[in-house]
Amino acid sequence: MNKLRKLIGLAKGKSWKYRIKLNNQELTEEWNNWIIIPAEGYIEMEAYGPIQIVEIDWIDITPIEIKKMGKLIPDKTTDYFYEVTSLLSDLKIDFTVQEKIIRLKNVG
Repeated sequence: MNKLRKLIGLAKGKSWKYRIKLNNQELTEEWNNWIIIPAEGYIEMEAYGPIQIVEIDWIDITPIEIKKMGKLIPDKTTDYFYEVTSLLSDLKIDFTVQEKIIRLKNVG
């Protein structure tokens, strides 16, 4: 929990997006712009929560930021993949990667 708290603190203000898979439920396709720990043992996101951490199977992070630049200008894409994976490694948080989506398991 302390590693997760530290990660969420360091991720504050970053352009990463998040989604969760709850126990015994389908994975939601909805990505959220922020994630916080409002109270010990809980996670809250833009579209969820607060949810007890023990109810979460995993948390996905997408490190790709797409900024709309205008109608005639192509969108700007920034990839924070190495920043996120380096941070997770430094914090010794287990993760897997599938198609540039970073999955944190065993978060509780």
